[in-house]
Amino acid sequence: MGTGVIATLLNLLPWPSIHSGLRWPALCFLLGDIVIFILFFCVFLSRYFMYPEILPLTIKHAQQSMFLGTLPMGLITIISGIAQLGTKEFELGIGFALAASGLWWAATVISLMTAIGVPFSMMTYQKHYFEGITAALLLPIVPPITAAATGSVLAEILMFRYPTYAFTIMVVSYLVLGIGLPLALLILVLYFQRLLLFKSPPRDVIISVFLPLGPCGQGGEACLHLGRVALELFPTISTPASSSGVPQLFSVGQALYGAGLISAMLLFGLGIWWLAIGVFTIIRELKRGKLGFNMGWWGLTFPFASLAICTARLAIELDSLTLKIVYTAFVIANVMLWLYVAIPTARGAWSGRLFNAPCLADLPLKQ
Repeated sequence: MGTGVIATLLNLLPWPSIHSGLRWPALCFLLGDIVIFILFFCVFLSRYFMYPEILPLTIKHAQQSMFLGTLPMGLITIISGIAQLGTKEFELGIGFALAASGLWWAATVISLMTAIGVPFSMMTYQKHYFEGITAALLLPIVPPITAAATGSVLAEILMFRYPTYAFTIMVVSYLVLGIGLPLALLILVLYFQRLLLFKSPPRDVIISVFLPLGPCGQGGEACLHLGRVALELFPTISTPASSSGVPQLFSVGQALYGAGLISAMLLFGLGIWWLAIGVFTIIRELKRGKLGFNMGWWGLTFPFASLAICTARLAIELDSLTLKIVYTAFVIANVMLWLYVAIPTARGAWSGRLFNAPCLADLPLKQ
């Protein structure tokens, strides 16, 4: 998801004159993301087919189970890229958006499974202690928010050709947003209290301080983009002009857009606060010594990109040159961060140093 989201960032750059040149690099990032996702998804499935006893250990493990949420988020990132590049940038027809919407339904179901199943496992099977809490608790909760954000993209593309279908996607997006966003905000309160009482997380998971950017950015994008879709879609699907339902439905669209705009600005501000806390925390840790690289460093890319996407949406809706410049700076920074983590990841993957499964320590030895 940290790779595929680069394609989305390039597509949203608010400078139309460079879009024709950037769509090809965006396509390369998307295709690379698809290859990586298919490869690791096959490895993921083969692991549990070959060793089914590992699955309950993963679900019951206090840390490993959190990362089950990255599966639907990775798929949702690909879905967004297919819809935007295939239908909008390369203008290859509405079929790409329809195909992406089919995948979106599957990803939404998986998102709900992780958002319900993993917290249930946390409450019943896992052992947690307050000092050990990190922002990784957000990982199984954020997928419904990401699904809602991508649902707004699909609804916007489909609403002129298939307004009823787009309306269905929009309503479901609001529903899953209602599951993910409030839960994420509750976890942020819990995480904030943990930071107050026990200070920064351990150095090996210190990058997790940036994870709160994810729900803030994706939540803001979902609220604002769904509001825009409602504003344009409701008059289209309303009853004939002679009916009293038209002004009522139109007013609902205006209300949802206004609420979405306010919510996006509030979540954007909250995301900037968490970004500042994360930057100051990393600077403080760097003064104490060099930070060792691990796979958790990918927590730098997708959450930061999510905040950037919210910035882009606000820049579009408010027609703000300042926000457009800020978004461009965010995109450049995110590409640099991607390079910073992708290169050592490739080296570590080749040597095999980066991959481990802590949950296997609980597996009884076979005689």
